Amino acid sequence: MICEDRQNCLNLHKHQEVFFKKQNIIRIMWQPSILIFLILSIVSINHLPLARARGQWCVVSPSATDAQMQANIDWLCGHGHVDCIQIKPGGPCFEPDNLRSHVSFVMNQYYQYNGKTEKACYFSNTGIFVFKDPSYGHCEHNCLNLHKHQEVFFKKQNIIRIMWPPSILIFLILSIVSINHLPLARARGQWCVVSPSATDAQMQANIDWLCGHGHVDCIPIKPGGPCFEPDNLRSHVSFVMNQYYQYNGKTEKACYFSNTGIFVFKDPSYGDCEYDY
Repeated sequence: MICEDRQNCLNLHKHQEVFFKKQNIIRIMWQPSILIFLILSIVSINHLPLARARGQWCVVSPSATDAQMQANIDWLCGHGHVDCIQIKPGGPCFEPDNLRSHVSFVMNQYYQYNGKTEKACYFSNTGIFVFKDPSYGHCEHNCLNLHKHQEVFFKKQNIIRIMWPPSILIFLILSIVSINHLPLARARGQWCVVSPSATDAQMQANIDWLCGHGHVDCIPIKPGGPCFEPDNLRSHVSFVMNQYYQYNGKTEKACYFSNTGIFVFKDPSYGDCEYDY
């Protein structure tokens, strides 16, 4: 290249020098093996079931009908080979004595002991995943293998510590932290519904407050509205609780409701009843 303007030529050479220095730095820092490792790490983190880090449970959908829930219980306590003693009178999960609480417990038992797959929580599309432990009192909703996953995680940490320099480890840790703290709603959608263990009194109190002081539009759950059917308290309260959550910052506080709100990551919408997110 011929430079007629000496100053421009000097500037050009300086830019070229900086460019090639940066290229060399990048070439040294990011070897192909490291780049592949980082890409695979990010991909694996994004596809890692959240149950491994926080626990994952299977409960019944707010839109499930009484007939569907009873059919689930009948199958699970029979052909499903689930131990249903705990939801019988005197058992730790008998109270609250309602169909939704009982079926959520046995559906989760089946899911936990059958590979924790999506199929094991399908139940004719009446099962949904939650990531807040629905256990209460002495009623423990088993979340198996969590400690095993934690043990494997810490073993992998020791291997990575040996294989990768501190600078790479810091970068990976920051990446994992930032990914784990991204609101899941951005990627998959997040909704707030009522807990299976909430009592009728608690649910009615939530509806009364939301449709009053909470300033939620409750027309969709009234007769003739798209979310009136199924006409039951749990379905109605889940819809208005989610409306409040979505329009009040999507914070944990906006889905607390005296500890009766839980997050789900499968869209609970059905028919013409659309749950915002």
